[in-house]
Amino acid sequence: MLEQCLKYYGYKPTQSTGTETVEVPLLIGKTAQEAKSALQAVGLVAEEDASGTGAISAQMPAAGTTVTKGSSVLVYSSEITQEPAQKVEVPDLTGKSKLRAYDALKEAGLIMDENALAAAGGAVESQSPKAGTMVEAGSVVTVRFKSD
Repeated sequence: MLEQCLKYYGYKPTQSTGTETVEVPLLIGKTAQEAKSALQAVGLVAEEDASGTGAISAQMPAAGTTVTKGSSVLVYSSEITQEPAQKVEVPDLTGKSKLRAYDALKEAGLIMDENALAAAGGAVESQSPKAGTMVEAGSVVTVRFKSD
């Protein structure tokens, strides 16, 4: 599933010749520079989503995942604003694939929870908050997937 997500976003998979593995560090809440430094320290590479300029709001793979040294970690940042948070409507994700659900949330200005990003599974089975709920832009939506 991750390979399909990476291909969708234009990242080409590479074959690793080494077998050394490292654990992905927690990057959420760090600045882009802090995230890059943390990844470099363990031998990983940061791939940034250019849509935000604030703190890291999501990462793939999730913190604690074991990956081959030299692998890329996708980091997503959110805008930091001093203005009152804008309210947005939570979209209905029921039945959508992980990629389509992620895209729908991103388009609405919302973030998929880190556990959902790392989870395997089929279509969306449930979400919280429920579809139609008004929440602050940048809020995290918890998503559960049906087992394959």
